[in-house]
Amino acid sequence: MYCCLMKQPNFSKIFIIKHGGNSMSENRRHMGKIKKDVIIPVAPSLSEMNNSYIDFINDLKESIKKERIKIVFAANKEMIILYWNIGKKILEKQIIEGWGAKVIDRLSKDLNEAFPEMRGFSSRNLKYMRKFAECWPDFELVQRCVALIPGGKCILKLEIKTFTSICYSII
Repeated sequence: MYCCLMKQPNFSKIFIIKHGGNSMSENRRHMGKIKKDVIIPVAPSLSEMNNSYIDFINDLKESIKKERIKIVFAANKEMIILYWNIGKKILEKQIIEGWGAKVIDRLSKDLNEAFPEMRGFSSRNLKYMRKFAECWPDFELVQRCVALIPGGKCILKLEIKTFTSICYSII
């Protein structure tokens, strides 16, 4: 059972937790040491706050939401450029060293083992990356096109034709 709601000048509300008649705070430990009469500050309810605070917190929430979206878009754009670079390197190695499709399968396995928390290194996606670099060998054009992709959608989710139509619109 919880009880003993108290008001203090420095805190809006403070709870002293009791359990079955014995105060849990008597046995509360802090960094291995027993602390007697531990009090836990509790935030005031939103209804107790004035309108200026409500406006303030709403503005903060909106700012955080907008910045999170910007971060996701920036990360997606960088990921597209990374995919283009991976595709370009695969393409170069295949041309110079005569690598075949089996190397892409091996590369997929090695990248998935090296980065287990990431997705997108399947053989199929690596082939898309290679095709992307093959179709768009000019890096500056790729950067300009990526900047125009609405929402920074991942190129691997777009077909090459879709990306091509976006890029033709700026040429």
